[in-house]
Amino acid sequence: MTHAVEIPALDGRSPLGFLAALGLLVILGAASSEPMRLSFSETSAAAVIHSRLASLGDVVDELDGITAGAAEAAAIVGLDPRFPLRAGIHADPMRRPREDYRDLDAAIRRFGRVRLTPPSKARPRCPARQRRRR
Repeated sequence: MTHAVEIPALDGRSPLGFLAALGLLVILGAASSEPMRLSFSETSAAAVIHSRLASLGDVVDELDGITAGAAEAAAIVGLDPRFPLRAGIHADPMRRPREDYRDLDAAIRRFGRVRLTPPSKARPRCPARQRRRR
């Protein structure tokens, strides 16, 4: 059964709230084999997750289970805890001048090939896009 759970802290009128809602959908969707959808309340603009999760508490429990499986120092669940590169004093090692991009790429590749996005699930292609490709 699909439930609609409003997430009041994620306001779709704000770019940060909108992007956080998309991130929540990606994280929950990657951990579940069941389809999930995202919408926004017409009255409050709060994010609404449509899934098997029946309450805000269920969403919190699911996120808690996902993060519990991450390495202690990991910034991103499922990735090497050494990535992203840690900031030093007054420096962000991920911000480099354009001429240093190849060096940064080489440093990141030392961690091995990583997926920053979940694998896409098979879904029908948009007919309009198929016509444009022909």
